[in-house]
Amino acid sequence: MALRFPLLVAGLCLAVIATPVRAGYAFDFLCRDDTVHRAQPGEIAEFRFSLVNTGTERDVYEFDCRVISGVPGWTVTYCTGFSCAEPGVLLYDTLAVGGADTAIHVTVYTDTTQGAEVVSLRVRSLGEPSLAESIPTHTVVGAGIEEGVRHAFRSPQATTVVATGRLHASGPGDLFDAAGRWVAALRSGDNDVRHLPSGVYLVRSDVASVAARCRVVVK
Repeated sequence: MALRFPLLVAGLCLAVIATPVRAGYAFDFLCRDDTVHRAQPGEIAEFRFSLVNTGTERDVYEFDCRVISGVPGWTVTYCTGFSCAEPGVLLYDTLAVGGADTAIHVTVYTDTTQGAEVVSLRVRSLGEPSLAESIPTHTVVGAGIEEGVRHAFRSPQATTVVATGRLHASGPGDLFDAAGRWVAALRSGDNDVRHLPSGVYLVRSDVASVAARCRVVVK
């Protein structure tokens, strides 16, 4: 018995170590409005979102609102639950399993200046930080600009294949995934895209210009 007891304890310890328990984190995040809003000068554009905890664990979510392409004189606020802030200030929301927040919105206050403003709202799970999703919204004031925004998504002029992990941009711009969700800001020159999953992306250097766009395939 003196020899068998340590072996039995060791076997039990190995069994515990070999069966770790991993929490399940997941969420659904969507915009409940058209992500392109054409406004009259001085009007307010509001985009409503919903977030649902579809995982098996209670989770805390981090919200990050950013103006990707702004128009001078326009202002933006965003809210989640009962908290509101300006872009660049992080907000947080806690949801139980199956819980939902349908009071999330981004509000763009325009003035008499014509232009197209892109605002991205990003949500990240703090339970599983690798889970994140961004949705860009477009507010347009001015005749002919809205069609330019939509056309830039459906008809890219050229295709560039990136197999080296470096994407060269002729000027500052934005990178979107195939679903039209904002991925990253691009600087003029070489940009490191090695962290991106393989797939098709869209580059736009000016959302109001149909000409400044191309499709990028990352391998």
